[in-house]
Amino acid sequence: MTYAVVVIHVSDVNDNPPVISIYTLGTTHHDADAGLAWVSENVEGGSFIAHVAVTDRDSAVNAGVRCQLGNGSANKFQLVQLGHNEFKVISTTTFDREQQDVYQIIITCEVRFVMKGQL
Repeated sequence: MTYAVVVIHVSDVNDNPPVISIYTLGTTHHDADAGLAWVSENVEGGSFIAHVAVTDRDSAVNAGVRCQLGNGSANKFQLVQLGHNEFKVISTTTFDREQQDVYQIIITCEVRFVMKGQL
C-alpha cells in the first residue's frame, strides 16, 4: 500500500492564535500535531482526509468561523462545513503517488461576528 502526505498549515493575524484541531484516520499523534495526514493511493474522490475544528479566544460567544482552501488546493480537495466551527476535508480526485506524492493544503479561517438582531 502506498501513501501520499497532506500538510496543513495555519496562520493567525490577531492577539490570540486560533486553536486548530486536526483529526485524521490512521496517523500517529506526532503526525496529527504536525498537520500531516496519510492517504492511500487510488482512494476515490469524496474520501475523508481530515476533521478540522476551530476555536478562537478572540471571538465572541455568538461568532462563527469561515474557512476556505487556498493555494490551488480546491482542485484536489474540498472543505465541507459540518457545524458551527467544524469542517471536514475530503478528496475531489484520485491520488497517484507516481505523479505527485505530497500535497500541501492551506486553510484560511476568519471569525464572523453575528450581532443580536442581525440575520
